Amino acid sequence: MDAYLDRFREAVQTLEFAGINIFDHDGLTKLETKRILALAGQTTATADQKTKGKETAAEAFKAVCLLENADPKRFLSLFNDLRKDMIKKQDNFPRNVVEGFDMLNRWKPTNRMVTDRYRPNTRVGHMTPSGDHACARERWQYPAVPML
Repeated sequence: MDAYLDRFREAVQTLEFAGINIFDHDGLTKLETKRILALAGQTTATADQKTKGKETAAEAFKAVCLLENADPKRFLSLFNDLRKDMIKKQDNFPRNVVEGFDMLNRWKPTNRMVTDRYRPNTRVGHMTPSGDHACARERWQYPAVPML
């Protein structure tokens, strides 16, 4: 995991040195600024609050990029859980790269099929054309293709 974080930081630094700012997103900046205003109980943002909103949004975007570029075979259930939480209006995404890295390090897959998703599931049954159930071991989960 440390090597992955080092590669990610090097990629971010390379983009910053080249003058490419992919982490400056207007929509995310507005949302972060709104959140800061709500916490402060204000309705209009000062220049400092706008700057803080922009920095916070960029850090959150970097954290999401860190998660999205992690090994999908290992962290697919983490991505799915975070997306399900968003549907429930619970924002559990990390707010910065440190939180994202910590989340990746502490994550334990809850479903065995996530780590073995490329191994065929031999217990899944399917319907045969005659209407009765057949085991996937016998027919490998695919219906027979007639020879022409």
